[in-house]
Amino acid sequence: GANTIERDNESFTSPLIRLNWQYQSGWQAVSLSLAQWLSDTSQGSENSGEFDPSVGVDGRVQVVDQFKRREFMLNWRHDNPCDGCSLVVRFGGQEETYNLFQELSTREFNLGVSGGYQFTSSVGLRASSSVATFSYFEDETANDYTQTRLDVALVFPKLVRDGLFEVFVGGVERDFEVGPGYTSGFAGVRFQYLFYSH
Repeated sequence: GANTIERDNESFTSPLIRLNWQYQSGWQAVSLSLAQWLSDTSQGSENSGEFDPSVGVDGRVQVVDQFKRREFMLNWRHDNPCDGCSLVVRFGGQEETYNLFQELSTREFNLGVSGGYQFTSSVGLRASSSVATFSYFEDETANDYTQTRLDVALVFPKLVRDGLFEVFVGGVERDFEVGPGYTSGFAGVRFQYLFYSH
């Protein structure tokens, strides 16, 4: 398809692309997704009402700007590399190219690995790690960075019928090209419930 955005006396048009492909053989599966579309920095801020046609603005520049977003994701999954194990490897990237404020254009690539082990039918362990690079590719003065994330979770798939409960801890480390970075830890719980499936 195609996207078109109009503002004042300008018009922006770009191909709209959405592609999803998946292949499964035995315990293994590979999937690929590609997408491209136009959007703007109002980001659906819900400021537009029945009697107020204005939209929210990007807080960085105080105007609404348009950008083209591209993204891709490649996943490989193995549901049984060993008894009770699972493994997922993913590689992806995304890019936002801005129209008015080109210095805000960003590019990100990430590589991640996650795995799980089911000790019993009621208790499992999940661990994931990822590395991402982030850059403002139109701004040579920007402070680009690399981010590393690691988290570990205890998983209780049968605590509630059709529900999944997790307790997790982890950390994020961000290293800037210029100046010191930082490390931050986190902990939390997550609950997921499936209401209906057929």
